[in-house]
Amino acid sequence: MILMMVSGLSLIMFNSFQILRNS
Repeated sequence: MILMMVSGLSLIMFNSFQILRNS
């Protein structure tokens, strides 16, 4: 359960980083 939360959080962080880099 914790692992899923961590992987989901890292995925969101990665997506946000990509969006910020695109702008």
